[in-house]
Amino acid sequence: MAEDQKPPYLREWLTSQGNVYAFLASTAAAAVLSIPFGFGIGALPLIAFVAGDVIASMFIPASITYREKIDRKYRQRARQDARNHLLDEISRRSPNGKQYDRTLNIFSQMRQRIDSLYRLAGDHGSQFSERDIDKLDEASMDFLYAQLALLVIVDRAASIDLKEIDARVQAIDKELTAPPAGADVRQLQKARADYQALAARHRRMLSRKTALEAAVLSMPDQMEEIYQMIVAAPRSHELGVKLSEAVGNLRLREEIEGEVADDLQSSIPGIVVPLHQTNARRAAAQTAA
Repeated sequence: MAEDQKPPYLREWLTSQGNVYAFLASTAAAAVLSIPFGFGIGALPLIAFVAGDVIASMFIPASITYREKIDRKYRQRARQDARNHLLDEISRRSPNGKQYDRTLNIFSQMRQRIDSLYRLAGDHGSQFSERDIDKLDEASMDFLYAQLALLVIVDRAASIDLKEIDARVQAIDKELTAPPAGADVRQLQKARADYQALAARHRRMLSRKTALEAAVLSMPDQMEEIYQMIVAAPRSHELGVKLSEAVGNLRLREEIEGEVADDLQSSIPGIVVPLHQTNARRAAAQTAA
């Protein structure tokens, strides 16, 4: 769910299961009463339902508690849609089924831990909330983004031959040393600069690949450590601070920003990299300041 988009709270209330059941119960009561007493008396349950619904609609959708509940529902739905999209892309781009199955198994284990923590967060004695686990859930998405970024990097790397680029640069350098008659030196210099930029970008991409691979390998272990920390002392008063710090360390901020995020967004139409958006907004704010 985008930060600037709010769910339709009123519609969610009107179409909620409880409200629908109340309408059906009122309709049934109206049908039963109309048989012996006629339509006038039979309509009273429906009139009472409409009146109560109008009054409730003025207060319940504006309630902070209700809005938090609906916001969380929409956030979960958005995360599920993003997960499905990422898994589909990873499956489509994986060179073999075993690699995808391994990724899916690791992520499924992480999801099991998170689901277990959601249930534990319902304990009133625990010192963490469902919103804290939401942050952990969001952090687990980085694992899929990183896996997909690695596949995109591999595809990009396969399409570029550094030796060929270096050979072309050397050929241009040789031509610039003694330009033939009619040669456009300016265009040759531009081509040389473009080739060098492409090679530099490729080398940065390979360096980022190494960082991503290390992060992907360590992330499941970090998730397990967080899980064990919470389960061991769910009522510890220091848990909130430790959990925030642990989730912050779990996020792959530097590994999935900049050129990697640009590569993801340019290679996969419609994909949104939340970390990249956050960093872009932060950078824009710093520039404006």
